[in-house]
Amino acid sequence: MDLERFEKLLNMTASRHDGEALTALRMANSMLKASGKTWQQLLSPPVRIVERIVEQPRPIPVAEMLDQLRHDNCDNDFFMSLYEQFRSKRRLSEKQIACLRRMYDDQGYG
Repeated sequence: MDLERFEKLLNMTASRHDGEALTALRMANSMLKASGKTWQQLLSPPVRIVERIVEQPRPIPVAEMLDQLRHDNCDNDFFMSLYEQFRSKRRLSEKQIACLRRMYDDQGYG
């Protein structure tokens, strides 16, 4: 669609001469229809799609978290049970890892 011509037609709709204003409006409608657009599409603000990138925290190995926390938490029975379980079985449950991660973050290591 020739936007310059379309703009001129729209400006002509403000004419004091009703016949001229009506003709300009009809021509603008014809141009819009030929372009395959509607007035709503033309007048609606453009939609911006914003992609948000969220950085995931780097996964910290359980052994590293346990080693860093051990010195500050040797009197914490829960922590020590996690520490001993990991030393003997080399694994923790997802819930235990989540608790460990919270402790790690809360104490300023994360």
